[in-house]
Amino acid sequence: MSTHPQVETRGLLQDFNRENTISKSVPSFKLADSKSICRRCDFVREAIVRFETISDAEWDLLLTILCNTKDGSLLINELTEKRSDCNKSEAEPPNDETPELPQLLTCEWINKFTHERCCTHCDLRGIVKGPVDLGLRPWNTDKRTMMLDGHLDEEILKAEAVLANYPDIYYQGDRLVRVIGNRLKAVSGSTHAPLEVQSLSSANLKEMLSAHFVFLKVEGDKVHAVYPTPSLVKGILERAKYPSLNHLRGVTEVPVLRPDGSVLQEPGYDPATELLYQPHREFPRVSDSPTPEDIQGALDQLLEVVDDFPFTNDLGRAVFLSTILTVVGRFAFQGCAPMVLINANTPGVGKSKLADAIGLITTGQPLPRSTQTGSAEEERKQITSILLKGGRLLLIDNLGSRFGSPALDALLTSEIWQDRILGRSKEATLPNLLQVIATGNNIQLKADTVRRCICMQLTSLDEHPETRSEFHHPDLEAWITSEQPRLLAAALTLLRGYVVAGKPEQNLVTLGSFAGWSSLVQATVKWAWGVDPGEARVVSEDEMDLDKEILERLMRGWQKLVPAGMSISCRRLMDAVLKSGEDGRDILEALEMSSVSGKRTAVGLGYLLTRYRKRIYMGSFFDHGIVKKTSEGRMWRLISLK
Repeated sequence: MSTHPQVETRGLLQDFNRENTISKSVPSFKLADSKSICRRCDFVREAIVRFETISDAEWDLLLTILCNTKDGSLLINELTEKRSDCNKSEAEPPNDETPELPQLLTCEWINKFTHERCCTHCDLRGIVKGPVDLGLRPWNTDKRTMMLDGHLDEEILKAEAVLANYPDIYYQGDRLVRVIGNRLKAVSGSTHAPLEVQSLSSANLKEMLSAHFVFLKVEGDKVHAVYPTPSLVKGILERAKYPSLNHLRGVTEVPVLRPDGSVLQEPGYDPATELLYQPHREFPRVSDSPTPEDIQGALDQLLEVVDDFPFTNDLGRAVFLSTILTVVGRFAFQGCAPMVLINANTPGVGKSKLADAIGLITTGQPLPRSTQTGSAEEERKQITSILLKGGRLLLIDNLGSRFGSPALDALLTSEIWQDRILGRSKEATLPNLLQVIATGNNIQLKADTVRRCICMQLTSLDEHPETRSEFHHPDLEAWITSEQPRLLAAALTLLRGYVVAGKPEQNLVTLGSFAGWSSLVQATVKWAWGVDPGEARVVSEDEMDLDKEILERLMRGWQKLVPAGMSISCRRLMDAVLKSGEDGRDILEALEMSSVSGKRTAVGLGYLLTRYRKRIYMGSFFDHGIVKKTSEGRMWRLISLK
């Protein structure tokens, strides 16, 4: 029955028992756990698997190891009954009253005994003295062990590989992230709590590593279990490259269009798009080849949603369609999407309800509200926070009379967003997949923001539109929630139909900075419905251009107080303004309308003139001379091109 020479190995075992001394703490070995030894010792694990065919010497060695554990007798009895050539009475383990215990077997001796067949790949080699030690020490667990011995590069590689065992851990740009359910419960009108992307913190990482590893550290002649070191945790978080993990471009809970024109409909991580699709409900399959009847049906279904809204014309409905298609087609085109304005002539028309309808169809959630901020820094923080969480929609509700900022302008034209993470010195580099929606009554925009917008205009002739009672869908939110799968499939049907048709050329209004959006979303709406949402763009000459009004007042007031062609300092001009009474009102109003600091002061006027320096309006512009500043500051003048 034996498969190895027995004489030599038995002699080796006898030599070991004669020559090796046992530790004074041998009785404590009765506390060892046999299961841990069976899991972690290569020799014991192999011997148990081949217990019927191992040599007598290996059998004796196995029994000697198991005898020194608190629960090894049960396993020995079980194995002995099955080993046909074993004498059970001889294999019986000693009881607690046995005067002498067998000698402690060392890993070094076992490795020699097995001709280096075992112990070679043990991650505890050189740390434990013998197999019985595996049932006593901190590594008495199912977890792997990692010795923290100062080789940080090797420790980081081992730890990073463990993160691949977590299906919800990814990297995005240069940061580690995890996908979790939103910590807040689902808001009213929704059916679920949305997913969000969360940066992995040092506490999260410590917990995950500790769930897989027992970290060991040698202090003197003892080995201690310790927590992951700060240098290890920081090294992983700031490594910026993670070959063992999948890169995450975004998360979606609804089917979306892929860049190749197909529809992502299978749940899970999609390597082709680097998207994680976790549906919050069941969605119907979208046809690969929609028919003309399918396209018309999809249009009718989506337009039914806005039956009760008082659009000024069909351009508003075209913008509504394009906004839905932008969200579900966002991963299929490069570049950014224009901001969507929902503008009304009076309160109570349904601006926020229309925005919520877009959110419910495309995400299953009403849109969380944010407000217009008066600080550029606060606006950047708000945008960065949303992008860090993987947000896809941003609603700025109930705008005041002036809107626009450098941060918003950058967001609307940048595929990649960079900003410093709040509370840290590190910058975040994030994909910008936001569709920005803003609502307000008679919105006014600054010039740079104007050309980045398309508008849905709502016009009500009722003095109190909020008192209306006749609606096609009295509870619109509940109806959309129940019909969301069908409505979302309709949006994807339109996009898929345009792609399958070969993306025929459309005569579109050109929207600068949004070529990718125009080639897919704008063209799909024009192809399917015949109305170009690009015609709803807000142009610089529109009354919504606040900068035009500021410049007009500034130039008009200047002409009243300063002779043509004369240069003047801001300090001297402000003195004249404050003394002039009615003639200086235009310049004071220009200062009030602007958002610069130092209002009604020479400093504020200087900021304002610098902002509009060399900007031509009505054939004139402001400029200062090339000479150095005087004691009164720069000398400004209004230059006419006529």
